[in-house]
Amino acid sequence: MKLGMIGVGFPNFRHDIGNEYFQTVRRKWGEKSGVTVVGPESIGITEEAIISAIEDLSIESVDALILVCATYSYGSILSELTRRFPTTPLLMWGFEEPRLEGNTELPLNSLCGLNMYASFLHRWDHAFSYVYGGVESETVWQEADVFLQAVKAKVVLSKAKFCVVGGRVPGFYLSEVNELTFRQQIGPAILRKDLSEVMAKMKTFSSVEVKAAGDRLLQPIDVITAGDRNVEQTLRLTLALMHMAKEEGITGFAIKCWPEFQSILGISACGAVALLNEAGIMTACEGDVTALATMVVQKQWSDQPCFLADWVNINEKGDAKMWHCGPAAPSLAAKGEPVRLTDHPTIRQGMGTAMEFSLKTGAVTMMKLSEGPKGYRMLLESGDSVSPDRNLFANQMDVRFKEDANQILARVMENGFEHHYVLAYGAYEKEMKMLCKWLGVDVIGGKS
Repeated sequence: MKLGMIGVGFPNFRHDIGNEYFQTVRRKWGEKSGVTVVGPESIGITEEAIISAIEDLSIESVDALILVCATYSYGSILSELTRRFPTTPLLMWGFEEPRLEGNTELPLNSLCGLNMYASFLHRWDHAFSYVYGGVESETVWQEADVFLQAVKAKVVLSKAKFCVVGGRVPGFYLSEVNELTFRQQIGPAILRKDLSEVMAKMKTFSSVEVKAAGDRLLQPIDVITAGDRNVEQTLRLTLALMHMAKEEGITGFAIKCWPEFQSILGISACGAVALLNEAGIMTACEGDVTALATMVVQKQWSDQPCFLADWVNINEKGDAKMWHCGPAAPSLAAKGEPVRLTDHPTIRQGMGTAMEFSLKTGAVTMMKLSEGPKGYRMLLESGDSVSPDRNLFANQMDVRFKEDANQILARVMENGFEHHYVLAYGAYEKEMKMLCKWLGVDVIGGKS
């Protein structure tokens, strides 16, 4: 990720102190993993020098921009900055006034400059974020990291290549997207493959290759009750998609997992979906493209798989039961619970395979990008995964939301969100709200 940084000052203020602060900020950003900082190494003091620095920086292809208000500075420079970087995510940085013993002057006037620039940007309807405080403030750097994580996710989406395998499943009309709008606003390119191509690829692997893959991919599984043929076909499907991802630079898959896999091959895809997600290749069930986008974002932040689920119940305690028919990655299993690979529990008829376990407890964020009638929006809710209230086959997670589950359900129903939800372990409301700002996506959510 390439980060552009400009520091601005003014002759009549203590630009020497402001420059020290700027250089501290620049150095600490440069120490962050995966970040390259470009731009001047010192603040600009004159209007001409600052505009020249902005012109030089505009040659760089930066993913985000930080404007450091080292002191109060020139109002005119912001017009040039927004003209040169009309859509680049912008973070403005202001400093507390240092205390200078025995000195009554106002050293920086940084907050005033920050305030002035914010008012300009608001008038121009130009999105921005800001942080304000001490240069070493832990709170300020935590806020800045939210910006960084959002921009990293935006970069990942902009470079992503999604593969839709077979299209959507029957009747799931909202799993597809307007590809041109999706590409322009959200970022990923969409590649399409017919199921016949994947099925043909499955046949190309030798029995030795399949066995070797099984030795590797099935290690996290404690109990296998699925038939040998079902397990072999699951491994072949997993290998086929893994090879396609590697050969064609595919970030993730949205797969039409029924009915052709059942009617033609006599298998289900859930086991393969679970193994792909375990391997870090995000794969969405039932051809759901916006679910895949959400999964890729959460993977960037959590560095682990998530649970793509249906919402199937609210119990007397107010806990929401999230369930799906066996596509959860094995590493999400509850502590001490065996991971089972079974014949598929809902398709039945001896077809396979599916994972069977309840998911681990812990803080979770529920999120789902959706293409609504007036544009993209993001459902965003927080809670905790708790011990389930009953035993169910396949995969389940009981969630105790921070807000009453029935109120969240009402919000889902009133806004027409689809019935798929991404449950990610961790707290990501701030990062997702920031990302949605830079994607131009409305956030619909409850209490954080």
